[in-house]
Amino acid sequence: MTDCHLDWLDVTYKICVVVLSFTNLLTTIYLFWTKTGLDTDEKEKDRKIQGIKALILDYRMKDYFELFKSIANDLQKYNLSKKTIGQKIKLNSSLLTFLSELRINFIDNFIAIDNSLYKKLLIMADSAFDKVSEMISEEENAVKSVGEMEKVFLRLRTDIIGEIYSFRGK
Repeated sequence: MTDCHLDWLDVTYKICVVVLSFTNLLTTIYLFWTKTGLDTDEKEKDRKIQGIKALILDYRMKDYFELFKSIANDLQKYNLSKKTIGQKIKLNSSLLTFLSELRINFIDNFIAIDNSLYKKLLIMADSAFDKVSEMISEEENAVKSVGEMEKVFLRLRTDIIGEIYSFRGK
């Protein structure tokens, strides 16, 4: 009875060791795959953030602020209440040129980093331009429109920077 009892305990012990070893192996494989996936995601986020820093923030921020400074200077020259339709069209064309320069020199660089961030910035710029174009065409609000246009562009400048700095690589 003792030999049979010992054989049974020995077999049970060996089965438990095999089950625990197999469970340990599965746990190790699971942790390896999840860790690898997390590392890949983190590396991708870090790559995008470093791309923003290297490609855009280090080299394009001076141009970015100069562009907004130039549009503010251009807007100071205009008093919309005294402008003809032709002059308002010229102002609108000047603002369209500003928007094109903003896209080409700054916003389009984000395509290489993150498409969703690029689209957000593009929508922000287009929305601001639409507001300003509407202000130019309004006859009754001509006196206060220049100040409001400056506020729209200042808000755009701040919102773009806020969106960039809130970007986390996702």
